[in-house]
Amino acid sequence: MVAASHLAANMPVRPESGIAAAAWRTIQLGANGRVAVALFFVISGFCIHLGQVSTLRVDPINFLVRRGVRIGLPLAATITLSASLGPWAIAALKLVLWSVYCELIYYAAYPALLAIRRKISMGRLIGFFSTISAAAIAASLHFRWDALEGPPTVAYFLPLFPLWLLGAWLAERHGLIGGKTSSREIWCWRVGAIAFGFAANQAKLYDLQLASWLIYIAVGLFCWSYLPRELGRWAATPPWLATEQLGKASYTLYLIHILPIALMLQLKVTWSFAGVLAAQCAAIALANYCIYRLCEAPAHQLARSISWKLCPRAVAEVTPA
Repeated sequence: MVAASHLAANMPVRPESGIAAAAWRTIQLGANGRVAVALFFVISGFCIHLGQVSTLRVDPINFLVRRGVRIGLPLAATITLSASLGPWAIAALKLVLWSVYCELIYYAAYPALLAIRRKISMGRLIGFFSTISAAAIAASLHFRWDALEGPPTVAYFLPLFPLWLLGAWLAERHGLIGGKTSSREIWCWRVGAIAFGFAANQAKLYDLQLASWLIYIAVGLFCWSYLPRELGRWAATPPWLATEQLGKASYTLYLIHILPIALMLQLKVTWSFAGVLAAQCAAIALANYCIYRLCEAPAHQLARSISWKLCPRAVAEVTPA
């Protein structure tokens, strides 16, 4: 969804036919990268916290080293690649790096967060950070602070952190959620997720005040009902192998997809719309495959190897994410 939203907003040519133009306009209106990123943070909180639900404890050094290697090596490789390509690539990469920085901040805070969680409930934690987020945004609007503008600042860290905590709360409730999800029901929810992105884009088009923050709240409410149904479906029906394979390289896809898109704009191509679209998709797929094989997959292995040496027992207890 993130890749589609950036692709839809940065095509150097327009569709030739009316039907193609209408279809492309639908994608432009429906692909909402911000909603997709918000959904990701809920999933991230779920995956990271799931392995610690029973103990509410984690070895800080092992956790931070493993997550730092896992995230840091592909990040460093992508930043190095963009720097070698030129200023246009550096500027393009900044469009996606803000969320990676937020994720790293959440990882750094997680050991301390677990210590706090052992004393108070996750619901209270979410309420506390949601209140701080609302107060900071309200203050920025009233005093017109520049501190809350532009990534990676508290403008992104604060609104998204309650979503990350919401995912952690869902992890704690995972064992309490029962029942299977039918095929019809799950596809209604998935279509609803796409419709949600479409509706959120309309709010963005009309430039509503606080639209982004309100969208994050809506994403959280949606995920509270939606993700348990996906988990129920997964328990009854194994996921598709193709989507599982794509999921393994999804971090690389997020990091690298913007560079082929920006390159096509830099070259100022005048091909047909179909030719440009095909070239963009092929370039994104090729770049994703190469970076994943050369960097992300080895980073997985290195992180696991370091983790085994630091704390073998902890590796078996942590859910990969």
